[in-house]
Amino acid sequence: MAGRKVLIVEDDTQVSQALSIRLRAAGLEVITARDAYQAIQEERHHRPDVVVLDVRMPAGNGFKIHEGFKRFCDFCAPVIYITGQGDEEDERRAKALGAVAFLRKPVESTTLLDIIQQAIGSDACSSVD
Repeated sequence: MAGRKVLIVEDDTQVSQALSIRLRAAGLEVITARDAYQAIQEERHHRPDVVVLDVRMPAGNGFKIHEGFKRFCDFCAPVIYITGQGDEEDERRAKALGAVAFLRKPVESTTLLDIIQQAIGSDACSSVD
């Protein structure tokens, strides 16, 4: 996975840093964003191979950000949702938007890396069961 880019959209600095450390150790390039505006800008500028997206954030929830990617970006990176508070309705909504996974925090490093590998390898923006 060396050289592949992951955009982490997470408002909790500690969670973002922990994920960044794990993903960099696996050879991934990591870009971070803390809100909806920054997420759209980073998606358009860096064109990541995959996005790890928090569901609930003060400055725009993950669903609105995912919709923004589809509306404002000229390509589509696979999206993996992570949440500490999500329910079944959130999971259904994420899948309807085309998420490749919906994970609950705390996220196991090996699970996340496996899903990232699958998402990068799939070369598709549709949902994966």
